[in-house]
Amino acid sequence: ITLLQTAAALRRRLQQQGWNTGPSASQIIPIIIGSPAEAVKLSDALRQQGYWVPAIRPPSVPEGESLLRLSLTAAHTPEMLDGVLEAIGNREE
Repeated sequence: ITLLQTAAALRRRLQQQGWNTGPSASQIIPIIIGSPAEAVKLSDALRQQGYWVPAIRPPSVPEGESLLRLSLTAAHTPEMLDGVLEAIGNREE
């Protein structure tokens, strides 16, 4: 399985959880949050669980399009990806 195939599978799983991943087709998956404060809050919560998923906010992205940047590498294991999916899926509504 290639890195892009892994990214596509992860993107599909994120979308199944209700996340907007935009038109991304690379190993860098945006998770569009909208609010800068919410993006930072979720990024911080993930970091506390051991996942580095930085928040990207204006001026790097347009207002209202703050996001988390999930960057995959070939070194990420299926268990790591399952873990981050579970952590992201357990967000507070």
